[in-house]
Amino acid sequence: MKQNLFWITLIALVLSGCADPMSVQDLSSGNDPFETPTTTVPGSPGTTLPPPVGDFFEQVATSQALIVQPKMFPQPELTKNRNRGNNVAQDRCQPELESKNRFADFIAFFAAENLKSQKAQLADLANFFALPTSQSQFVDNSLWSHRMCEVSVSTLTRTIGSQRVPGASTIAKANQWVSEHNTLRTRVLQNQPGAVLDLQRHWSKFFMCLSFVESLTTADTNTSQNVADRYGPSGYRKPAGVKFYEDPGQPAESRLNIGLFQFTPDAGGNIFPCIRQWNNFYPQCRISEDASQNELVRIIGSDLQAFNSFCASNKVVQLFSVQLNTTNANNTHPENRQIDGTLKPAAERCVSLHFRPGNSYNHFGPFQNSTGSNLDELLTCALSK
Repeated sequence: MKQNLFWITLIALVLSGCADPMSVQDLSSGNDPFETPTTTVPGSPGTTLPPPVGDFFEQVATSQALIVQPKMFPQPELTKNRNRGNNVAQDRCQPELESKNRFADFIAFFAAENLKSQKAQLADLANFFALPTSQSQFVDNSLWSHRMCEVSVSTLTRTIGSQRVPGASTIAKANQWVSEHNTLRTRVLQNQPGAVLDLQRHWSKFFMCLSFVESLTTADTNTSQNVADRYGPSGYRKPAGVKFYEDPGQPAESRLNIGLFQFTPDAGGNIFPCIRQWNNFYPQCRISEDASQNELVRIIGSDLQAFNSFCASNKVVQLFSVQLNTTNANNTHPENRQIDGTLKPAAERCVSLHFRPGNSYNHFGPFQNSTGSNLDELLTCALSK
């Protein structure tokens, strides 16, 4: 098994993500986001969540794509039907996606999948983030398992650095998104009608917005095609909508970034925890932990972006997991410190999107306002109705 921990760590510490300018039980017993889930939340009564009613892909994927697309790009990138010329097994792993050919369907489906409780696969990074050394010791979490923390100039100075703290209007948008998330989470815990569907819409729209900020506006440029021609293995063709980018600010091993959410085809690098979690979720179409760069170019650069979309949502679960499992106060939100300086128990902690990569294993540049404007762009889209 390839475990190139040097590159896992290096990418965690330097990757800016956007290469371009309460524990819960499993929400589903299988891979179906429509199955009736049962949840148990520390500090809250156990509750059974009803499945969404109707067509998930129409009510979640299509509805949110139609909000996002007009605000982000002239072309309907999320709702175009895509070709399947590269025939990657991971794009046809889930029965629910068998007849689906749109990025919107895959982004929404895998956002819903990462509402499932899981132990983030981060034990190999224990020394760098003050995490448990045994995978079994991790507190389970998901995209919705814990409430989100409000942010301020003071907290953001600590978590992303003073030079990246945005203006007051962007901070207000960040807190509006936090408030929406926490309200939805409470509605789900109270078993309110339509709450699960609204939570799925909330995260689906967020990742659709992120896909535009990360890649979709420049996916089909000549530069993207030239990079794909240089790195693509024999018989591979760059699919429309799939961006290839070389980041000059990264070392050679992590310079190539591919797909909707810009991942590097290195099995021992930043995607290693995603590969392990994918294999836990979908053992029927495993990805080798020793996969070659050529194999990973095909998987990360696939026609329908299944693994790319899964890893994007899972990266946020990983980001939250560090904040919940760490024993180092610098790796979690300041609100999680108690008066005596100790950290709150994991079940009582809140989570935040906004961290440096070296503190909470953040993959995405917009979360830390890496360009000075991409956080506002993301939040403006995510809050759109």
